[in-house]
Amino acid sequence: MKTTMEIRDPLFRKMKAQAASAGLSIRQLVTEAIEEKLAGRGQSRSGSGWRKVFGSLPGSAKDIDRIVRSEFERVDPADWR
Repeated sequence: MKTTMEIRDPLFRKMKAQAASAGLSIRQLVTEAIEEKLAGRGQSRSGSGWRKVFGSLPGSAKDIDRIVRSEFERVDPADWR
C-alpha cells in the first residue's frame, strides 16, 4: 500500500542518513521501524540509558560487518607506507 506522510525536514535528513549508513532504502527503514514499534520493541520517545545519549545502532551485526568491509576496501595501500 502506498501512502503520503509529512515528515519534518530535520527528521527526514536523519532518517535518510541512517538508512544510507545501514544500507537500506528509506522504505525498508520506515517499514522496519514501524514493525518494531508495533511489536513493542521500539524505544520510548525519551529513550533510556546509553541509547538516550547516543541513539541505537543501525542494522544488525551482519550490516555492521558489511559496512566495515566496505570501508576497508577504500583504504589505499600506498597510504600505509
